[in-house]
Amino acid sequence: GVYKISDASGSSDVWKFYNKIVDTKTGENVPYVICSNCEKTFKFGKGASSSNLKKHTCYKRQSTEESDSVPMKRLAVNISDQLREEVLQNCLKFTCRDLQSVEAVNSEGFKELARCLVEVGVKIGTKNFSIEDILPHSTTISRRLHKLHLSEREKFIGDIRSFIEKGMCASTVDMWTDNKKQRNFIAFTMHYMDDKWQLKNHILFTTELEYCDDNGISQQSENLIGAIGLKFDELNLDRNLLEKITFTTDQGSNIKKALQHHSIVNCVVHGLNIILKHTFDKETLKSCAPNVMELITKCKSLVENLKRTGRNQMLETTVKQECSSRWNTKFEMLCSIHKNFNAIEDILEKSGETHRLFGIEKYLLDRIVNILEPFKNLTLLLEDEKNSTIHLVLPHMHILKEKLFKLLHEESNNEIRSILTNCLDNIFDTKFCPDKIHKIAAFLWPEYKQMRYLSEFERDEVYNLVKVELNKISMKTLQDSQSESVKMEHCIEDDMLSKYKDVHLLAVCESQINMQIEIYKNACYTENCVLNWWRRHEDEFPLMARLARQILCIPASSAASERCFSLANCILEERRTNLKGENLDAILFL
Repeated sequence: GVYKISDASGSSDVWKFYNKIVDTKTGENVPYVICSNCEKTFKFGKGASSSNLKKHTCYKRQSTEESDSVPMKRLAVNISDQLREEVLQNCLKFTCRDLQSVEAVNSEGFKELARCLVEVGVKIGTKNFSIEDILPHSTTISRRLHKLHLSEREKFIGDIRSFIEKGMCASTVDMWTDNKKQRNFIAFTMHYMDDKWQLKNHILFTTELEYCDDNGISQQSENLIGAIGLKFDELNLDRNLLEKITFTTDQGSNIKKALQHHSIVNCVVHGLNIILKHTFDKETLKSCAPNVMELITKCKSLVENLKRTGRNQMLETTVKQECSSRWNTKFEMLCSIHKNFNAIEDILEKSGETHRLFGIEKYLLDRIVNILEPFKNLTLLLEDEKNSTIHLVLPHMHILKEKLFKLLHEESNNEIRSILTNCLDNIFDTKFCPDKIHKIAAFLWPEYKQMRYLSEFERDEVYNLVKVELNKISMKTLQDSQSESVKMEHCIEDDMLSKYKDVHLLAVCESQINMQIEIYKNACYTENCVLNWWRRHEDEFPLMARLARQILCIPASSAASERCFSLANCILEERRTNLKGENLDAILFL
């Protein structure tokens, strides 16, 4: 029969380490359980005791590790209502006097500061001292910022250096212009997996770009790669390490030219946005969907009116305005009107302004929202920084195409059909097609490694790509091993001929590769997390696991850099426009 793994539940903590086995035909549990770590099965029928399961080595080891890492339980402190009220009053004063958001008191930074001050108060008491005696001067903080930044960054580089050297790091790179002082910045983020297969990402640096009178792409790209090289020098990182990093970027011509000699993956989310931009271009809509163009124009005007008159606040959920530079805001605008359509209609009817809805046909609005929603959902999925995303691109692009084809098949309105056709034409454009890294990553998703959404020819193409990459890894591993062996022989007997000995690499590599791929194709997937699966099968598939480390750390989108600039925009507020670039770099890093 066919069985699947199911989460186990029960009062005993043993079920954190075991899964139940379910017969897919009957949907009932079979009298066995499986260890979620080593996948060994144990008999466990109805009414059986879980005590025997606690004797298993994996349970003993993991429960011991957990008990060692669990901090001591905090003692409950009886805080009077009067003290709570006093803290509340002071929090309110802090947010009002310093013009801070009320969310500031829940931030990690504020909590750490408050905890530190409480501990200091416990140590020195609360009498005969002024708070000014404890709090450092702003100048002292500013000076210490640079020192802390250097210390933390040096520690971080020490952690990632070996991963970069092994080709197991990826990066996002993007440019941004401060709209207050018109200063140009570049953000460089790092993405890698640690020894425990945990995905990590961090801003490596943010640096100001040299002003250039020449607006040519060549000069801009030279400035960009030059700035990156200088930062690598400053960070004591060899510039040659850039060749071992895979970059996820948007399709900006200056960045693409600057990184033309490096491994580049196009930001898929940016590509999706370009597809929609081309599809909903004014000239395109004017010729094939004039009613849709009028609907979008009227919706923008309606949102502007509702916001200007304050009637936006009368709605259960507010309407949103489109922003041409932000992804998916067209969907958010149309969706917000679609959700509030009846309420907006009532408000405008009471004020005698129903003419503002002329041109906004509910049927068309509903159809456009249905087209844009899959793009929005896929964008959110691929912008995730906490989980691996690169393996999701190929299957989900196929799903997106299937959804659009389904809508096209069911649609009778000619304008909507034209929009759907344009979307599909743009998706199949070679500029937006997934490249070889997306294909390899899709194969490294154990649950969908059969890639049933591809034709047999396309699957064979992916297998060949995987074999090429595994062959490179195997060759590199064996060559490194041979090099070390030769060095040892030189040291021992100074044999001048030893470095010219025959090295039989290809036959061994080919054999290992074919064997690992075939075994992997038939491996069972019992994990909810791709990285956890590879962590547990690293010894079984050593070559493929190394490839997984190289590929699955690559982000599908450049959202990390975009978020970096969103933070920078908040930091460079009206009162801090003169903040030095090095201080902005330090704040963003920390």
